[in-house]
Amino acid sequence: MRLIHKLLLFTLCLFTANMSWAGSWKAVNSDKPAATKAVVLSSDIQSSTVQLQLQGYFLEPVMTPSGKSWKVTSPGGGSWILTQRSG
Repeated sequence: MRLIHKLLLFTLCLFTANMSWAGSWKAVNSDKPAATKAVVLSSDIQSSTVQLQLQGYFLEPVMTPSGKSWKVTSPGGGSWILTQRSG
């Protein structure tokens, strides 16, 4: 496995270790929390394309400087903040 792939997988593991499981589970393919599968589709010096297969995700409301947002986390994946934009 190339170094970039190892670094990418290591980074995903770090995100997983720091995630909060306080949110509610939203099932996609599994009623119970299950690990996200990450597959590197392509990688070069400028970019990497990764496919994530989510079995579901945790959704937790958070307050940001922009107002109410949602923290989305997945087991074995990372976390994202989604902010609703007004109209």
